[in-house]
Amino acid sequence: IKCLKTLKVLFSLVLTFHISIVGMMDWMANLRMCTSFSEIITVLKTYIVKRPQDDRNSVVIGFGYDHNFLEEHTHPTKEILNEV
Repeated sequence: IKCLKTLKVLFSLVLTFHISIVGMMDWMANLRMCTSFSEIITVLKTYIVKRPQDDRNSVVIGFGYDHNFLEEHTHPTKEILNEV
């Protein structure tokens, strides 16, 4: 029975963490489908325009791209990201 209680607590923690992460991802730009720096820039610009007016000057966080699958095979630099 003690083992079942422990599993219940662990399951609740995992579920809470998962729900929190999924909720946070709503506040980030999804870059999973990007295959180049130009696509990253386009997605980020679109994401900014779709945000509420009050949030447009706040920090933008992107997630999901894999530099190994980008045409440039590297991470975007601050100069690239500043184009947004």
